[in-house]
Amino acid sequence: MPFLHHALATAAPWLDHYGYAAIFLTVGLEFLGIPLPGLTMVLAATLLASQGEMNMATVLLTASLGAVAGANGAYGIGRLGERRLLLRIGINRRHLHRLHNLFGRYGAGLVLAAPFLDGLRQTHGLAAGMLEMRWRRFLLANLIGVACWLGGWTLMAYQLGHHIGGLLEQIHRYRPWLIGTGLAVLALLIAYLLYRRSSRPENGV
Repeated sequence: MPFLHHALATAAPWLDHYGYAAIFLTVGLEFLGIPLPGLTMVLAATLLASQGEMNMATVLLTASLGAVAGANGAYGIGRLGERRLLLRIGINRRHLHRLHNLFGRYGAGLVLAAPFLDGLRQTHGLAAGMLEMRWRRFLLANLIGVACWLGGWTLMAYQLGHHIGGLLEQIHRYRPWLIGTGLAVLALLIAYLLYRRSSRPENGV
């Protein structure tokens, strides 16, 4: 599989030189919002673990810590300047209040699904912080989402080995479209929820 060989050739030197730190940093920076190939690094490490060259438990631990640290870092950045940034890009205070309420109600599901979706994987922490999702709720949803994401991908890679290359090649080929689709779905969902909320009669009228 040409893509898999290329991915392994790219990731292997980093894993050789920096070991598990390369997994932590790559996954962490991706969840912080930088579009790095965190998943590719994790899968490359998983294939090496299947050959006895790395420890699978340590791969999972470092990837999990990186993902949670990165997402929570993005959450903190979002909380620092959220109101000024959102108001600056044209969201008025009324809509901002509605977005806060909507994210408080539906945000946990979005955070759970975000690791599986390019675009949302890199931005969900920032969005949760900007829209003032409660940190404990965010952390719990993030932990479960990351565990499912890593568990599913690493189990599949560990079992399938190099046969997973075909799936990775398709994901890589359509990644720009997947990122655009994920962000468009998020924008449409927020717009729909805002519209539905604003169209409800107020005060029981």
